[in-house]
Amino acid sequence: MTWRERLALWLMQMLWALLLLLGAEILLWRDPPSRRLDEWLLLLVGYYIVAVLVLDTAMRARVRDLWGVMLLAGVAAVLNVLFLNPLTTLSGDAGEILTRVNGALWLLSLEMFGVYVVLCRGKGVMVLPLWAGSIIVGFFWAVLVWWTPAFMPGAFRPVILEELFAYLMVPLVPLLIVYAALRQHTHRLTASRFLLGARDYALVILALLSFFIWNVLQGAYTQGLNVALVVLILVVCAVILWFRSDTQKPPLLTTLVPMQAPAWPWLIVAVLLLCGAAVLGMLLPLVELFGWNQYTLLQLGFTLVGAGWLPLVAAVLGLNAFSRQTQRTDY
Repeated sequence: MTWRERLALWLMQMLWALLLLLGAEILLWRDPPSRRLDEWLLLLVGYYIVAVLVLDTAMRARVRDLWGVMLLAGVAAVLNVLFLNPLTTLSGDAGEILTRVNGALWLLSLEMFGVYVVLCRGKGVMVLPLWAGSIIVGFFWAVLVWWTPAFMPGAFRPVILEELFAYLMVPLVPLLIVYAALRQHTHRLTASRFLLGARDYALVILALLSFFIWNVLQGAYTQGLNVALVVLILVVCAVILWFRSDTQKPPLLTTLVPMQAPAWPWLIVAVLLLCGAAVLGMLLPLVELFGWNQYTLLQLGFTLVGAGWLPLVAAVLGLNAFSRQTQRTDY
């Protein structure tokens, strides 16, 4: 592999890592004002490891459709829970892990993968979904940050609008820098480069083991049932992905390189829409309708998504497999 290919591969991996960090740390607001600089650097390393593993899994499992991407989002969410933020994500009861925590992280991981696809192959055809997503995510991001201290006292301190945008810049600025550099370097990159070698796996396992030991020392894994549930979700995702890997269809990642990036003006509009929707979400008072408001609807959405996404994926893929088997045996 030439140095240009290595650079392009690293930039592709880092782009996905920064998107994961943006979604899980900023859009879900894990109290970023409380993070020190060394914690941010450690998190960036952690998200890079998760990104590398997810991209490798996408190639090995030959993920080629939305259902496979949903499972990849589950893998990313579970790795986040187990290694990057176990102190906060594993501290609730088992029901909360299966619903709100799993739902929020999975949903943001799925959305960030959608942004990743748009950034890599969205030229001229996918900007409207990106804009619509920017408005929805921006609005509910501000709702989450602004109203959580009122509904869940002690979760984190109240945040003003200027702080909201200041911490948005923490991952967004390096993300845009990486993306600008990446647009010039993918013409020789092939998707097979996302596959990890034996030495790469050894380094990844060593890094995850280091995160695990650090979290043990912090007392992050005291809730044994919660840990078991999260590991079970990871195992189920891995098993389904393994069974789906027996196909000749090309993986989705083969369509992402070389990049077909959307024009810069469309991306700038997406960022502006995100920020504008966030201003609206923070300034708009709670609108009560039949006992519900925008904050309680957001929490209900996280709960329903967390409880339903994996059974839905398993049911749909099971029905598809049954239908194919029936067609093969129908003479």
